[in-house]
Amino acid sequence: MRFLVLLSALATIPAAPGAEIVAAVTGPRIKAREIAAALEGWRPASPQADLAPSPPPGSPRRISRALLESWTHAAGADASALPDSLLIERKIVRLTPASAGEVVRSAVAEKVELDPAAIEVRVPADQDFPAPPAGNLAWSLIGRPPDSPNEAAGLRLRWIDAAGRSGIELIRAQVRARGEWLVAVRDLSAREPVDAADFRLEQGFLPSLDCSYLTHLEPDQRFELKQHLKSGAALESNLLRRRPDVARGDVLQLVARTGPVALRAPVRAESAGEIGESIRLKNLATGRVIVGRIVSPETAEVELP
Repeated sequence: MRFLVLLSALATIPAAPGAEIVAAVTGPRIKAREIAAALEGWRPASPQADLAPSPPPGSPRRISRALLESWTHAAGADASALPDSLLIERKIVRLTPASAGEVVRSAVAEKVELDPAAIEVRVPADQDFPAPPAGNLAWSLIGRPPDSPNEAAGLRLRWIDAAGRSGIELIRAQVRARGEWLVAVRDLSAREPVDAADFRLEQGFLPSLDCSYLTHLEPDQRFELKQHLKSGAALESNLLRRRPDVARGDVLQLVARTGPVALRAPVRAESAGEIGESIRLKNLATGRVIVGRIVSPETAEVELP
């Protein structure tokens, strides 16, 4: 195989105008059956024989007779009627609005991790559609997904074939997806504790594909917002964080125990913490800072000598 690849590199020359015989190849590797389709009487014993890498799309290569003889031997074909040269070109397929839409759908679905069936794509016909190589290609979306579901946007997509060759194409399309998301039922402030009752579930076309939306809140978890959220606004996943059992600034009831006596005083948490952890607490009456253990979101305790 190394001999064939090296011989291919040495025996191929740039194509010249007026090539008489052309073999069109579909995939990233030249198969004997594709040469047989172009050369009359050339019948390989191994039609699936892998002869060499295909030329890049749009860059046909002329193959010399010497290399054709080598290919003929490798494929077990008759070499009696070989031409002086053969032009090899990679097939390309001009995308249509329908096929471009399927490319965009699969690439966007993979990017945003949604079911392709939930994604609706409209591809304007008034654009120059790309012509990628024929064969099985893996498509992916470059960059961020489209932000507005109501406008067509230029999407950069990369294709990769089985040999690792790749290319970048531009397709203009309007993309939107059906789904579910939570919206605020009232104006919510930053750092305000929230739970499931503060939101309702909406269904329809997602406000944007460039965001990750929450669809539910765990009932046994405490949350707070990172920033202000207006009533009716969608709850994006990056706007919410789990609230600690005690947040910095929370006011708690401190129970100070000394023997059988328990003293109580209001204190403010100087740092955040979870139940069972010890944090710094400031006595609101005296201003003294002590370390106490969190018993509940409303209570802390300290043992006095």
